[in-house]
Amino acid sequence: MLRFKHGDINHLEKILEANANQFPNGIMVATDGVFSMDGDIANIPAILTLCKKYGAILLIDDAHATGVIGHKGAGTLSHFGINDRDNIIVTGTLSKAVGTVGGYITASQEVIDYLRIYARSNMFSTSLPPSVCAGAMEVFKKMDTSDVVGKLNQNAQYLQKELRNAGFNILNTETPIIPLIVGNATILTYMVKDAFDNGYFINDVTPPVVPPNLTRFRISVMASHTREDMDGLVELLIKLFDKYELPRYVK
Repeated sequence: MLRFKHGDINHLEKILEANANQFPNGIMVATDGVFSMDGDIANIPAILTLCKKYGAILLIDDAHATGVIGHKGAGTLSHFGINDRDNIIVTGTLSKAVGTVGGYITASQEVIDYLRIYARSNMFSTSLPPSVCAGAMEVFKKMDTSDVVGKLNQNAQYLQKELRNAGFNILNTETPIIPLIVGNATILTYMVKDAFDNGYFINDVTPPVVPPNLTRFRISVMASHTREDMDGLVELLIKLFDKYELPRYVK
């Protein structure tokens, strides 16, 4: 397994170029669709072009893209308008936007048949309860027949704009996952408690999940949040950064 640098298409090509001839049985390129810590979206068109050039299979983890981006929340391939699914495997979960448990894989019938027989994680698992499947299906129907995904992304864009206007570093997020860099893990724990005491539940992300200098709030916006909710959060964050004497824009 070789890792390519985050979002660095040139680095990915160097790895593929150096290794394509050494692995005649094939290479798989794996990437998130929406990255869970930074909220940005993988450049799937560019990655797919390289996969075709070097004969690689593309695996996309759509855990944080399902129900969030693409037409009616259909995910990363839909977001980029990619209809050709040859040599593409998409994995996802029902435990994020869908709000149940379990996961799924979409691929060619040949790949699915192979996984059913050889994948230990499938062989030693049990079927999802029918009630869970029924609940997930209702969520997908809701996505398809309402504008809940559109409302979600409107809220994400609004809160991103307000946080940037207030001077906070939210990296290059494009989604409802909004990282807000704090940089000090100890102070962050105090701030999380203060936020909770004021009615806001925000995840804190500390090392080793992220580098020490990128310790952060991980804000997750929902379609049901109101403008008042979001404005109140921005006001609270400003007060907390002032309280602990932190610069708003932490690099």
